Amino acid sequence: MSATVNLIPIPRYVGVCCFIKLLSLFIFLADWWLIRNRQNAEKKEAALTVGEVVNSIISLDKRES
Repeated sequence: MSATVNLIPIPRYVGVCCFIKLLSLFIFLADWWLIRNRQNAEKKEAALTVGEVVNSIISLDKRES
C-alpha cells in the first residue's frame, strides 16, 4: 500500500494560472507606482505663482472687453 495518498487532486494548470496572476500583480504594481510618481511630479510643477494668476486674469479681462 502506498504511503502517500492524494486526497485533493490538483488541476493540471494551477501553476500556470498562479504565474499569470503573479505577473499581472507585478504589472499592476509597477503601473500604479509610475502613475503615482507622475502625479506627485505634476503636483510639484502645478504651483502657480501670483504673477501667473494676475496675468491670466488680465488676459481674460482684455478678452471680454
